[in-house]
Amino acid sequence: MFDLFSNCLIFLIATNIFCIVEVLDTVEEEILNSVPFMSQEQRAALSFMDVYNASKQLRTEGNGLYRDKGYWKAIKKYRKAANILEEYPVICNEDENDRQKLLYTLYINLAQCYIKVNRPQQACVACQLGFRCKDRQDASCSKLFYR
Repeated sequence: MFDLFSNCLIFLIATNIFCIVEVLDTVEEEILNSVPFMSQEQRAALSFMDVYNASKQLRTEGNGLYRDKGYWKAIKKYRKAANILEEYPVICNEDENDRQKLLYTLYINLAQCYIKVNRPQQACVACQLGFRCKDRQDASCSKLFYR
C-alpha cells in the first residue's frame, strides 16, 4: 500500500505467521533413555563403567564417521563423549586414570577433525585440553605436539 502523504511504502502486517521446520535428526525413543541423552544428574547415579563404556561407544561411532569423512558429525560424537566423561564425578584413582586416558584420545581425535575442517583455533584448544589429561613428559604426547 502506498501512503500519499509521506511518499513511502507501508506494509500491512499479516496476522498469519507461517514457519518452516526442518528436521535435522531423528532419534528413536529407546535411544533417548541411553547414557548420552541422560541429564547430568541421571548419569551421576550410574556406575563409572556405564558412563565410560557409553563414552567409548561414542568414540567408536565418531571414528566410523571420521573414516567416512563425516568430520562435523564425528566432532559432535567426540565432544559429547568428552562432556559425558568430564561431568561425571570420579571417586577412585583407577577410574580417574581411565577417564584421563580416554579424554586424551578424544581430544586427539577432536583436534584431527578440526584440522580436517580447517578450524585451527579449535584444533589448538583441543590439543591444550589433551595436554591437561597427560603428563607432558610422556612420549605418547607426540600426536598432540604434531597437531
